[in-house]
Amino acid sequence: MLTRFRWMPAACLATALALSSCGGDSSEQDPAPSPETDGAAGASGGPDGGKDATISDSQGPDAADVTWPDSADAMLDAKWDAKDGSKDGPAPLDAGPCNPDPQTGSDGPRTVLVTHPFATESNQCGRRVRLLRLDVDGQLTDTGASLDVGDCPERVRFAPDGRLALVINNNSHDPQAGTQSVVALRNDAAGKVVMAAELKQLAGANPVDIAFSPDGKKAYVADYNIEGQGGVHVLDVTPGCTASYVKKIPVTTPKATQVLPGDSFAVVLGGKSPIDTVVIDLAKGSVVKEYDLFSDFVDSQTLSLSPDGKVLIVPNSSPFSSLADTVSTVAIDSSGAAPVPSLQATLSGVTEPTGVAFSPDGLRVVVSNFSGDKVSWLKLAAQGTLSVEGSIASVPLAGFLTMLQRGPNAGLVLVTSVTSVRMLRLTDTGMEDKGALSIGAGAEAITGDIAIEP
Repeated sequence: MLTRFRWMPAACLATALALSSCGGDSSEQDPAPSPETDGAAGASGGPDGGKDATISDSQGPDAADVTWPDSADAMLDAKWDAKDGSKDGPAPLDAGPCNPDPQTGSDGPRTVLVTHPFATESNQCGRRVRLLRLDVDGQLTDTGASLDVGDCPERVRFAPDGRLALVINNNSHDPQAGTQSVVALRNDAAGKVVMAAELKQLAGANPVDIAFSPDGKKAYVADYNIEGQGGVHVLDVTPGCTASYVKKIPVTTPKATQVLPGDSFAVVLGGKSPIDTVVIDLAKGSVVKEYDLFSDFVDSQTLSLSPDGKVLIVPNSSPFSSLADTVSTVAIDSSGAAPVPSLQATLSGVTEPTGVAFSPDGLRVVVSNFSGDKVSWLKLAAQGTLSVEGSIASVPLAGFLTMLQRGPNAGLVLVTSVTSVRMLRLTDTGMEDKGALSIGAGAEAITGDIAIEP
């Protein structure tokens, strides 16, 4: 259940809604902490040029718009209510027609999807995925449209060609309700989004992450189960059409999955202690090898792979680990029969890193700092060494993020921030702040995950 909010004291949440720092840094540029592993400096660079992005609404969230339990204990202990937070009921399934044409060859307007895990009352499931639109000139607008996809939509990902998106519904406060599912949304070039399928085979599971294969024909859902009954669920994807359930690959407590180039292998963050990283053979549906790369527990809600497939970024936001508030680089050696991951370097002092994304040129990494209320950009140098180049401050509870990788707006970063979406853009010299789009008021407007059509 949007665990970032559940970990936060209610007083801190209320303060953050009023755009205070909540413990964050108010400086525009942060000094770069010293990485644990030294390495030669590498050249930095930004994405290709293009028009500067603008935003249509600069209004930020208002503390008076959201109500919270009176204590942190109330937030942690309250049983989640699976009551329908919508008035319209679930969206009907649309059997077709399918969308035959990939959209990645076009630099036209793009669909942006935002999940809303909460209903009007903060102890009830939200059911909505909101549709935003990014124009060619970089203007982000709220279309006013949303889809009822089921209880507690948390994560969302687009397929590589942009014609299909998958949404995780996860009522983790009341897993016995059996409302966990994966929903397939069909997206066309005009921005029309319909619900194509609801996969209920994950009922009672704990789905936490989605990863598509590079060819877009498979998707993998990490099912984090502390009793060891989880795994990585495999979905067949018909591009531009629908998705169907295939099977589960047994993996202990998987948290996040990254499919590697070639579609044959994936790296999974998870495993039975002391194992923390697993390589799986996707064709065979089995574990190739397990690794103990990290000295303590690692909790990553997102991973990011460099464009060349050689470096994996692993943030650790666990409050229970000696490696908390770190971002690590893991080298992927694909020269042999199976890929071999190895820990390269770890950068400390990155406050609660949540969302991560490589820049289009692979030289920098953008990281959202949830309780740090900011978004940082890091430089990747030799031997995987990371250093902080700077930060954009006053991004309240900076959550998940998505980055546009191509076209005139390449390097555009959208970050969830309470009841708004913050818009940033990497440049050759740093990062520009393009403002915030407010998308509502009240608990039901709190943003979860965000995805932009590739």
